[in-house]
Amino acid sequence: MCNWAYNMDNNSGEIQLGQGIAVLVSLTRKQHRAIQALVEHQNIKDVVKFAGISESTLYRWLKQDNFRSTLQFALQQTSKEMIRRLVAGRSKALDTLEELLDAKSESVRRNAARDWLELAYQHQEMQNLESRLSEIERKLK
Repeated sequence: MCNWAYNMDNNSGEIQLGQGIAVLVSLTRKQHRAIQALVEHQNIKDVVKFAGISESTLYRWLKQDNFRSTLQFALQQTSKEMIRRLVAGRSKALDTLEELLDAKSESVRRNAARDWLELAYQHQEMQNLESRLSEIERKLK
């Protein structure tokens, strides 16, 4: 779960960001529930059911600047939390993958080796792209 959450206990429109930080947003309780659902659910039917609204209401709200900007903020916070967790767990994941390279099962070893090589290749490609981008940016200055 994210380190931010909607304060659903009252109608203040307050979004708790953690560590005592809060932001006031002028949305209704159902709009807050819809944003929470849009962040947490994968399909529109689940979103409208959770929020207790119709699909047409949701689509109308999505055209409103305040609703869209609050949704964007919520999605950004979710992404930041996801990235933080991915970065924090990378050593443990790599340790696990490295241990699987010595597993008894041949298919487990093969899959671990393939995953390891894919990660190494992706990392190398990312470094190459960053280097090329830096060079382009340097030439544009």
